[in-house]
Amino acid sequence: MPIACIENRICLDVIGEDSFAFLQGIITNDLSHLEKNPALYACLLTPQGKFLHDFILTAIDGGYRLEVLQEELPDLVKRLKMYKLRSKVQLKPQENMFIYGMWSEQNIPSMAYPDPRLPAMGYRMLSKEHIDTTATFLDYDKHRIQNGIPDGGRDLRPQLSSLYEANIDLLKGVSFDKGCYLGQELTARIHYRGLVKKRLFLVISDNAVFEIGQDILDENERPVGQVFSVSGQIALACIKVSAIQQPLMSPSGHSVTLKKLGWLTI
Repeated sequence: MPIACIENRICLDVIGEDSFAFLQGIITNDLSHLEKNPALYACLLTPQGKFLHDFILTAIDGGYRLEVLQEELPDLVKRLKMYKLRSKVQLKPQENMFIYGMWSEQNIPSMAYPDPRLPAMGYRMLSKEHIDTTATFLDYDKHRIQNGIPDGGRDLRPQLSSLYEANIDLLKGVSFDKGCYLGQELTARIHYRGLVKKRLFLVISDNAVFEIGQDILDENERPVGQVFSVSGQIALACIKVSAIQQPLMSPSGHSVTLKKLGWLTI
């Protein structure tokens, strides 16, 4: 069974008697779902509805544990402190907690829980001890890219992108009936009016390695998308929905194939 340490993520504990109300009022998903599910996928947005951070949450004694991108932790903590005000919550990074991903149905440890985004992503597990791995982080990252799963600011432009551009609405990262949260108005408007103009797609190059930030061009050599996460000749690219039926290519002229994944219902 492939088991890899998800090295680019770190745990942040949000604990205290007001932790539910505090998080419930600012994140995109409904924390009450954790009463029936072991983990939850959610985001923090700007008040204008632009993406800031994504994370997987689990319930712990006295609060919640968020799995966040390590390089983005300082910004997330800063923003949470700004909204905390007089709420009785504490923010505690857990630098000695390791996050593991495993994508097989065999020999799943009892401490593991299903990845809340997509069944193909398998299971995750948190541990204070190092465990034996059978795969590298790059293996995990390739598996993630092959399944079209975004990884926070690696696949979105913080403060510029909407969560729809990374399909977070299709990956159970948003609740449309829980009530208000930061950025809820714009998020709901885009959803109900069908205003999504860009989506994240898995793309495959016929004869070249993708580069992060590289443009994707249409048949008239006009930019219609941009490459984000890369694993050799496969990548995740945010592409205009209006262009996905057209032939696509790289700036060097190599053909780019867009692979529409089964769960990506647009």
